[in-house]
Amino acid sequence: MANVLVTGGTGLIGWATTERLAQDGHRVVVYDKSPDLDNLATVRDDVAVVQGDITDVNSLLRTAKSHHVDHIVHLAAFIAHEGAGLPAESIHVNVRGLANVFDIALALDVRRVVWTSSIAAMNVGPDYDGTPVDESFVAAPVTPYGISKYACEAVAAVYNRARGLSSVGLRPQMAYGFGRLTGRVGEFNAAVRQIALGLPATADFDMGSQPVQPIYNRDYGRLISSALFTSTSLSSHIYNTPVERNYTWSEIADEIRDLVPDADFTLGPRPAAYARTPVTDGALAARELGFTPQYTLRDGLTEMIRHYRGAGR
Repeated sequence: MANVLVTGGTGLIGWATTERLAQDGHRVVVYDKSPDLDNLATVRDDVAVVQGDITDVNSLLRTAKSHHVDHIVHLAAFIAHEGAGLPAESIHVNVRGLANVFDIALALDVRRVVWTSSIAAMNVGPDYDGTPVDESFVAAPVTPYGISKYACEAVAAVYNRARGLSSVGLRPQMAYGFGRLTGRVGEFNAAVRQIALGLPATADFDMGSQPVQPIYNRDYGRLISSALFTSTSLSSHIYNTPVERNYTWSEIADEIRDLVPDADFTLGPRPAAYARTPVTDGALAARELGFTPQYTLRDGLTEMIRHYRGAGR
């Protein structure tokens, strides 16, 4: 079994990853600036939790050394809605934080680092025709968060190529699920919560016919675990995220209304200020990381509704 450090291990993706790793028998230490212990309810007694900042490399190194860490999952980040108002801080935390993780991984001879990039690093222009793109697609981002993740991908390439670090970056478009109600995806989670509790909800997400690619956070935790431990020879250091299938927001709204027939749910247009991102092809990750989603959108929404109604996990 591995000794795994998970930065941001109590967040939306973090708790699901921590739970997956702990349930698989790995020894997990969570490193989180603001730990949300409620999100670790099912495995709280099985994991160590350290409060710390990823920009503090000495604290990060002490934690990794004291827990004999041999694998790292890096999820801590200045997320998109925070970065919009503090662009310099977004770039500092995300890029410096990633470099700190990579530096301690090299110092401690960590076997692999898995980290999360974002579809926000892949902005497209007005002539984009919706064709799914693979990992070779390059387009300059336009938001502070997207810029920070684009820079992280470039930093990762240097560490992989020039310093021999084994790292895997994953690009999700929409990793949803219970565990966070703030941020862009948090707005969607909050809308599902409102509906589950019998309250009206509005979500300004509709992009017309442009596909959205949701992945449930429990599935994303499985993907991270697959990337962390696969023995397959990897051809890339960045992978698009395989999803169950593509949806339109109208189809997502229909799924919600089918599960909660009396739902008062209004779907509004996505604000023009948000960047337009491509549809991604996750075939490379499916093949090399050995991952296939287990949750359909309906499965994920059903579990979220049960959770928000107090029925547990």
